[in-house]
Amino acid sequence: MIRTFRNPNQGITLIEVLLYTALITVFITLALPLLVDIHIWQGKQNKQSKVLNEYLFVHVYFSNLIKYSREIAVPSVGQFSDTLALTSPNNEQVRLGLNKNGAIYVEIEGGEQINLTTDNIANDINFARSQVGVLEKIEFSITFGDLHLGTSSLIISHD
Repeated sequence: MIRTFRNPNQGITLIEVLLYTALITVFITLALPLLVDIHIWQGKQNKQSKVLNEYLFVHVYFSNLIKYSREIAVPSVGQFSDTLALTSPNNEQVRLGLNKNGAIYVEIEGGEQINLTTDNIANDINFARSQVGVLEKIEFSITFGDLHLGTSSLIISHD
């Protein structure tokens, strides 16, 4: 027969309550800085992911617009511009650029500007034209926050 030292009709003692409270406090004290660090790290990862997703979207959008455009109005060879005007395949005048709020926009046929990115994400955008033999090369670079994700080049030929 197993003998118990505790009376089944008796509750827990004050010492036991204090001991359990002290143990829980120690566990929380040890875990809290780790949880705060994880939360901060996750916020940074979310921001970097958002920036990268917006950059990739803009890169694909610009690349397709430039690749299939009928005419591109970029300054002469060796010059840079912060806006790009082009004629789309269905003869619409399209303008791309960076507005004063830090958002990259597209404007079609003089209509209102449609933001492709959220505000305060892009710091700089540049378009340039150069010649590669008989072909034309259009380059664009975008700086998102403190990330310069490189320069994209498209070699095109207009028939």
